Amino acid sequence: MPAIIAIANGNFSNPAIWHTGTIPQPGDTVIANGFTVTLNQSATVATLSNKTFFGLTAIPKMTGYTTPSGIASAQNEYSADYQAWEAFDGDWTDGFKHWIGRQGRVLPEWLQYEFASPKVIIGYSLQTTVYDGNRATDWQFQAWNGTDWVVLDTNVGSPSQVTPYVRMFTNTVAYSRYRIFITNSLNSSYIGIGELRMFENLLDAQNAVAGGNFILAPNVNFTCTVSIEGSNVNLLNWTGGAGTTSTITSPILHASTGGNTFQINGTGTLNINIALTTTQGGNPIIYNIVNTGTINIVGSIIPWTSSNTGGTMVIVAAAATVNITGDITQISQAAMLPITVNSGIIGIPTLTMTGNLTAGIGAYGFTINSYCIFRLTGALIAISGQGIGIYMSTTCFVEIVGPISSTGSVVGIYSLSYSSTLLVTGPFIFSPYGYNPVWAVRYFLIPTTTTYIEFRDNSTGGLGFPAAVPPTKRFIPPSASSDSPNPADVRLGVLYAFATLTGTLNIPHPNQVTYGVAVDNTFGNAVLTAASVWDYLVSNITVENSIGMRLKNVSTPQTTGEQLEAFLRLE
Repeated sequence: MPAIIAIANGNFSNPAIWHTGTIPQPGDTVIANGFTVTLNQSATVATLSNKTFFGLTAIPKMTGYTTPSGIASAQNEYSADYQAWEAFDGDWTDGFKHWIGRQGRVLPEWLQYEFASPKVIIGYSLQTTVYDGNRATDWQFQAWNGTDWVVLDTNVGSPSQVTPYVRMFTNTVAYSRYRIFITNSLNSSYIGIGELRMFENLLDAQNAVAGGNFILAPNVNFTCTVSIEGSNVNLLNWTGGAGTTSTITSPILHASTGGNTFQINGTGTLNINIALTTTQGGNPIIYNIVNTGTINIVGSIIPWTSSNTGGTMVIVAAAATVNITGDITQISQAAMLPITVNSGIIGIPTLTMTGNLTAGIGAYGFTINSYCIFRLTGALIAISGQGIGIYMSTTCFVEIVGPISSTGSVVGIYSLSYSSTLLVTGPFIFSPYGYNPVWAVRYFLIPTTTTYIEFRDNSTGGLGFPAAVPPTKRFIPPSASSDSPNPADVRLGVLYAFATLTGTLNIPHPNQVTYGVAVDNTFGNAVLTAASVWDYLVSNITVENSIGMRLKNVSTPQTTGEQLEAFLRLE
């Protein structure tokens, strides 16, 4: 996948703004490089990114010494935490994943990669590890010709950098095996390389800075087949007017520290079809909705790691219509808020969500600071810490069709508003520590056949944090329990009443029921014929006092004559 890097502001369709002089194609990684690019035509690319980019390496992203292809090796490895293949994992942002040679820095040391098939390499770049003193200062870049190592480039006294140190050279021969042969370093005890990349052409060696953004034009459908990668500034802006529709599609979005990954300031319709959105680093804001458009988000949103320390997944700052299909999960730090409706909004934001909303470690799953309408079809789950699934700080309308559960020292919904309308169906599941899933001064039940309340019993003597989780006690409303049919009236083997009862009624098959007679949800199809009656009678000649047995013993003229003849002979 070639990397196509912007070198000026302008339209996506203008070849002059790209470093290759060509418009990006479906397999390309497209990088803003600090510029603003308007996505003015519908197109498909591999990736959109405004992250730092350090050349397109010919080496696949290694996940092991031989996977996905080729062979990574080194003369020595300090430990299992600093293996040779980690210098070829394609992640130049993680300075902790790297190769370090043997302790004591016994030079020379080498780091090597062997391609699955020969390649003509004309350049390379070195990036040091987070341990800056480990960087190399003197080395050779070599290729194996089958007999000897051929020196392609020599560096003396210029250390590798935290940002990649790029070197190009002349080479026209395809080799399978290349290595960096290190003869000196700044550190007298260790030598390390964070990332080693190799280039097949000058364009692949092009670097890009972080920043810049993309503008999604009205009535444009833009697709990324691999990913969307955000840095610490706005990645994509949308300002589509009323009556326009734009769509952005990708299997995954990585939202990074700071900035609004998507700045949404339109009055038309924006479709966001991203299967999975992850947050990386502190304070990301993924979707910042600041106008009255209709925003349709399809896909789930989760934190990348537990190190996320702030930010908000979805901010609603205007009377927009927001439809979310997918799960939103917040299981990291307290400052990360999944959804927030800002205060002071003129008009009524309307939010609908189909999926599960999970909040944990002190986070509020949904913070409502201005009147809005919110409907959730799915589970509301408050986990761990001091989190709250939905925090209603003002009057609003909330309807939740699905279970509400508390699993730690948390509550599912918190509302002290007398004027809010809160509609819920349950089930309602208390935490092991007795925390109520709903804390509200006023709410209404939408009764269903699956409504119940699940408490924990007092076997722990009322301890706030019992060592052993107390068993559950489930309370089922009359509509789901007392009106339940008798097991003898329910088909054999069917579980009902929340799996507490099992049907015992045997229902014959339609083949065993006379034709036209109602049975189960159909009619019998058994046909009675003279032949079938005779066969049945004959089959029962051994049954005492049966019709068959009686017919067997009926006298005939022959048997009567035989009996008379036998009687006369006796005389």
